[in-house]
Amino acid sequence: MLLPAVQLPRLVPGWRPTISPTLTDRGGPDPAVPSLGIAFVSGPGEAQVGTAFSCSFRLLAWPDPLCDHITTGVEFAFLEGVTVVGTGKVIAVDHGHGA
Repeated sequence: MLLPAVQLPRLVPGWRPTISPTLTDRGGPDPAVPSLGIAFVSGPGEAQVGTAFSCSFRLLAWPDPLCDHITTGVEFAFLEGVTVVGTGKVIAVDHGHGA
């Protein structure tokens, strides 16, 4: 879901944020884990602010060990630079393709 801070919809798959696992008690990025670049594989075409959407993405660093932090059930933040512009939750992981 995109947060109001983003102000405008984002094109999926053209959007290129990074993601970072979030701390469930604070809801922000985990400073101990570097953010990871992603490339969307599928999505809604345009993600609207405040509306949940489903998508698939590849981790650009795959198979870097940092990718092991992105597992089923992990909550994450979409980042543009250091600004949190969205949140999400990993539903499934396909380790064979980094998706």
